[in-house]
Amino acid sequence: MVAVSSQVLQGFESRSTLGYTAEVLDIVARNAVYIVNHGNGLFLDVNRADHDDFTSVMLWNHTNTDNQKWWLLHQHDNVYEIVARHSGKVLDAAWDGGDGGVIWQS
Repeated sequence: MVAVSSQVLQGFESRSTLGYTAEVLDIVARNAVYIVNHGNGLFLDVNRADHDDFTSVMLWNHTNTDNQKWWLLHQHDNVYEIVARHSGKVLDAAWDGGDGGVIWQS
């Protein structure tokens, strides 16, 4: 189970047809979170701090780098996009119909 180790940003919604306003993005930038597996203490990490689509996301020791920091962007209700701080890419899952699928940024 993955849990967020800091506050969840609630109530920040897009106020522009082109996306989030500068004010909201400033609040989000200052509130990046780490996502930690409490079973083993490892952090969600974009492999090699790569910026490319389909770069794998894994669990890794804490490095205090931006590829382990995430923004939670409120979409609607209880739905959030999880965005890598270092690349601006969204956390995504390859769907193969089973358990243990690949997680990457895109």
